Amino acid sequence: MKRILCVLLLAFLLCGCVGYRETDSEYFVTAVCFEKEEKDFKAYIEVLSIGEDDKKPESRVFTALGKTPYSAVFSTASLMPKNAVFDHCGTAMIHENIKAEDFKNVMEYLYDTKNLNLGIFMFVTEDIGSVLDCKPQSPSVGYDIMATEENVVKTSGISFKNKYYEIRAREIATGGFCLPFVSVKKDRPEIEGEIIYADYLPTAQLNRNKAQIFNLICSGSSGGEISVSGHRCRVNGISSKIKQTGNMLKAELDCNYRFPSDNKSSKLKKEISELIQSLYGNKALNVLGIENYELINSAEVTVSGK
Repeated sequence: MKRILCVLLLAFLLCGCVGYRETDSEYFVTAVCFEKEEKDFKAYIEVLSIGEDDKKPESRVFTALGKTPYSAVFSTASLMPKNAVFDHCGTAMIHENIKAEDFKNVMEYLYDTKNLNLGIFMFVTEDIGSVLDCKPQSPSVGYDIMATEENVVKTSGISFKNKYYEIRAREIATGGFCLPFVSVKKDRPEIEGEIIYADYLPTAQLNRNKAQIFNLICSGSSGGEISVSGHRCRVNGISSKIKQTGNMLKAELDCNYRFPSDNKSSKLKKEISELIQSLYGNKALNVLGIENYELINSAEVTVSGK
């Protein structure tokens, strides 16, 4: 009888611990970043330390080397005095000079890692250390970069579509994808533009305005403000169609402007034409669904709507 009571008491105590998290013994990973140093991968992991007191969560960055992305992250996590929890990771950054095969290895790591959300936002930068050294406005730099990207979407209605699963979907469909380019301005992370990748190799780099136009052609806009010839143009929404006819690329945009007086159709048409012309013969056109990109030597752009 005593043995049965002991077993029941033990079961009760164990059940009472289900779902309990000892937050003061854990680090919440907010960003995981990779670059290559000679033969080794270098991982940077930004974490938040959250205790039970009323102190503001503090971010820290740990870094270590490894032969693979897996071992680099493992070595980095081994330096931490607390357990690393990846459930809340928001950002992944890749160094702009990382080679195609190494890029693939990083993507495989992000896919295979348990508890890492496939909706994680991805970015590219020329200096991971400088970006992570920024003074965060939110609890961490990783979350700051997410907020910066989301603000672009909120104001322009144009999505960079740089969540991991969106990138993989584009890559599978077209062989290419785009990543927003992050730099440091006045000790703050800032999205300067976008790099277009084909077969995991950078093929074109666009400034912020051209990056928005490129994504506008790719997926349209749900509404907001876009920059046309340096001037803000407010629209309810823009849909687009793009196709190849012989050596010509045809782009059709249907705009629903909020204010007729803000109609910048002719200038928008000119900017799209100039962007496409700059990509003639460039594999970056694959991301637009153009397979025979080498044949393209002319473009026809039409912009219609209210």
